[in-house]
Amino acid sequence: DKAIDEKYVRSELMKRICSEFSYGKGPIEDCFWAGTPKTREWPQFIGEKITDIAVVGSGFTGLNAALRLADAGREVTVLDAKEPGWGASGRNAGFCCVGGAKASHSSIAKRVGEDGARDYWLTERDAVHHVDALVSRLGVDVDRHSQGETYLAHRASAVSKLHKAAEDLFELTGETANVVEKADMPKAGYGHHFHGAMEGTLGFALNPRK
Repeated sequence: DKAIDEKYVRSELMKRICSEFSYGKGPIEDCFWAGTPKTREWPQFIGEKITDIAVVGSGFTGLNAALRLADAGREVTVLDAKEPGWGASGRNAGFCCVGGAKASHSSIAKRVGEDGARDYWLTERDAVHHVDALVSRLGVDVDRHSQGETYLAHRASAVSKLHKAAEDLFELTGETANVVEKADMPKAGYGHHFHGAMEGTLGFALNPRK
């Protein structure tokens, strides 16, 4: 029965994992980046089409996959229920940098081994370089600014962790980071209530909607 089959597909195979609010206009209307890109009308797909590859979803992952495939000479059709970057890709904070996991390097290593943990950090490093190269090659105006990222120590006991993080970053990825001690914080432009800072050189900020 066709009706039963369609109901099964909607309820089991395409189940939405977030609250209904996430799929409405609320999140994007109140988003910090809302209205920053130029608005445009996207063509509506009607009928049938034969294509080499269909990509469903035009967030960062979908668009990146489509671009790589198109560069390789494949005919690609990108489909989305909304518009490019409408979902999580266009609502994030705009930090293109490493450190996407709450887990420490030692925690990751316990789960997947030292080689696996190193691969994780190298993947994060390569992702930043990939975005950097992509934005430059395509000449995309993404309101890019700043260079690197800073970690601040709110407690004296955390300063040693900053030194360890800087050592790990260099050992794992080859990227350097400078640790600022508490006595040098005011000179470096930081508030006196912090106990130290680690200044990395990898990464930058951008407007994800652009």
